[in-house]
Amino acid sequence: MTKRGNGTSKAQIRKMTVILLLLMVSGLLLTAPDAHAMHISEGLLPLRWAALWSLIAAPFIAYGLYRLRKVSAVDLSFKPLVGLMAAVVFIISCMPIPVPTAGSCSHPCGTAISSILVGPVISILVAAVALLIQALFLAHGGLTTWGANIFSMGVIGF
Repeated sequence: MTKRGNGTSKAQIRKMTVILLLLMVSGLLLTAPDAHAMHISEGLLPLRWAALWSLIAAPFIAYGLYRLRKVSAVDLSFKPLVGLMAAVVFIISCMPIPVPTAGSCSHPCGTAISSILVGPVISILVAAVALLIQALFLAHGGLTTWGANIFSMGVIGF
């Protein structure tokens, strides 16, 4: 072991650096702000932004479809599982939870359980299907904001 001019070795310096980094990371994790993800309502985004978010979400959807084909070729029961998972995410999102301080309701997303059961990439497809059904039948989100909602709830939200 070589000593530095102040009497500390390289191993001690590395150990102190690792401890300092762990303290910094744990401090950042403990003070992270809450996430407030939500649907973007129909008509809020200008057409250019809606098109941009749809273009951004498209590769994730395409890769999810590719992975779905690849996995379902090996396991025939996987496509029905993905369909059931989309139904579960949709049903979970239909459960309103009152928020007394805001005077409104919220609802769970369901993408976390989907990500655990079918994987994060295919979970993006599940979220896209659930968001499409919500936009068409429940007016949660919208068709023009579907790409932005897929990105915020499916890609970032899982």
